[in-house]
Amino acid sequence: MKKSMFGSTHAYIGIKPRPWQGNNTVRNAYMNNALLKLYIQIKTLAMCDDGQDLVEYALVVGLISVAAVSGLGLAATSINNVISKITSSLTSAA
Repeated sequence: MKKSMFGSTHAYIGIKPRPWQGNNTVRNAYMNNALLKLYIQIKTLAMCDDGQDLVEYALVVGLISVAAVSGLGLAATSINNVISKITSSLTSAA
């Protein structure tokens, strides 16, 4: 039996213990370090504005497409009315 670097005694067969399997001090330090790295990554992503322009362009394109669809709906109705009037005029004249 060998004493590991984490203070526990175990049969050492060439497999290193994982840092989170050591004593409480090492485990706490490992978890604090992991949480700190995660916090830094989240803060970095929150402050990053690289994709902001792309999102703004997508919103503008979406707004234009909604306006075009609603505008074409109104135009289609009025065009349909004009064609109906022409058709009824031609039918009555014939």
